[in-house]
Amino acid sequence: SKDIFCMDCANQSFSRSLVCPACETSLTQSGDIVITQLNPSEEYKSSVLAGLRPDVIMDIASRAIALYDYQLSQEICYRAMARQNLESRCSSLEDQLRAVKRDASRALKTEKQRFDELMREQEQEKRRSHELQIQLQEKTRQFKKLQVNFRAYITCRLLLFVAFITESL
Repeated sequence: SKDIFCMDCANQSFSRSLVCPACETSLTQSGDIVITQLNPSEEYKSSVLAGLRPDVIMDIASRAIALYDYQLSQEICYRAMARQNLESRCSSLEDQLRAVKRDASRALKTEKQRFDELMREQEQEKRRSHELQIQLQEKTRQFKKLQVNFRAYITCRLLLFVAFITESL
């Protein structure tokens, strides 16, 4: 197997069983699991390659290119999956936004209808209030006229009573 893992993931996976978590290959041989420094120094790289035959160096180089290619393919897969997840999330958020807009539009329409109804009721109440004011003014005018007539009547009756009393004396 040519799979590569960070130390934390490798320790966690291989402490449970000696099976590659990526390709599920059994890792029972002593050379199946290799710990490698991924950023070796230039001196180390030179010392490892020094004295090797050109075909071995070419084999190492081709394996390095294959590893790099594998890493790139994994990165592409990861980014594609991340993009798909983001598109899915975006689609979900757009659906939620549409639902919120629809609900807000309904609520706004309901409130506008309620407002219009209240404005109509207010206009009706204004008209009724105006009519009642006119009626009150008319009743007040009639009451004042009645008071004047009543005072005239009382005055007339008092004068008749006083005249009656004065004649009787």
